[in-house]
This record gives sequence, structure tokens and C-alpha cells, in this order.
Amino acid sequence: MAIVIILFLIMVGFVFYYNVLRSQVETEVRFREDLEGITLAKNVLGLDEVRCTVESGRGEGCIDVLALKGLAYALTNNDYLLKQTALSYYNELLGPAIIDVHLLSGTRAGQSFRVYDNPPDGTFSTERTFLFTTLYDPVQRTQDLAYIDVTRYLTRRGEI
Repeated sequence: MAIVIILFLIMVGFVFYYNVLRSQVETEVRFREDLEGITLAKNVLGLDEVRCTVESGRGEGCIDVLALKGLAYALTNNDYLLKQTALSYYNELLGPAIIDVHLLSGTRAGQSFRVYDNPPDGTFSTERTFLFTTLYDPVQRTQDLAYIDVTRYLTRRGEI
């Protein structure tokens, strides 16, 4: 009888340990997914092609709206000559994702445009990350508040 009780307690201990371990692993996976989403959004902000120039005197995280629209045109317009070259570079850099920019202030408040669209084949779960930034228009010399909406595609296990 004592052996049965000891075995029962050991089994309860294993079940408890398994549940605690599974919870820790799920938390770690979710943390890594969030971190990768933030990293992807930061990669977009850090692109030299769209960053404000030093001459404009704007701070970190500033995006040149004309350069960003030019990049969006290059990546989404089917008639653009360098689309395949540009897409292969950005597909490798950004992976399967959708990147939209939404303007929150200024004369163009409420407008949004898609910068990058690379959905994978098949059905995947998605994760969205939002990152605020400023958009500088060098022609009108205005600075508007905007946010970048990054939608990443994940496999069933949470990996890209």
C-alpha cells in the first residue's frame, strides 16, 4: 500500500512539473515572438533608404515620407523595372510580412499606405506589432506623427 501511495505522489509530481515546464516554455516562445516583431519594426525604421537625412536635423526614428512612398511604389507597383531585384532584397531582409504606415496627425491624418506585402503560400497565423514614428516631409517641411503596423506570418509552432 505504501508503494502505491509513493508512486501516486511521484506521478502527481511529474504532472505538476510538466505543467510548470510547459507554461515556462510557452511564455518564452511568446516573448521571442514579440521580440522578433519589434526587431522587424525596428529594421523598417532603420532602413537607410527611408531614414531622414542628417541635414534635415530630425532625430532618431524619423522617416522621410517621400523616400518611404518611393520604396512603397518600388515594392508594390507591378510596372516598376527593378521590382524583382528590390523584392528579393527586401524579402530576405523582412521575410513574410505586411508593413503599413498610418498617419495620425497633420494635413494627411487618417491616410495610410502599404509599404511591403509578402504573404507566404498557405495559411499561417499572424502577429501584429505597432511602432510609433515621425514622418518628415522635406517639401512641405512638416513633421507628422505616424505608426508602423507590421504583420508577421508565423507557422503553427510560432516560428517564421
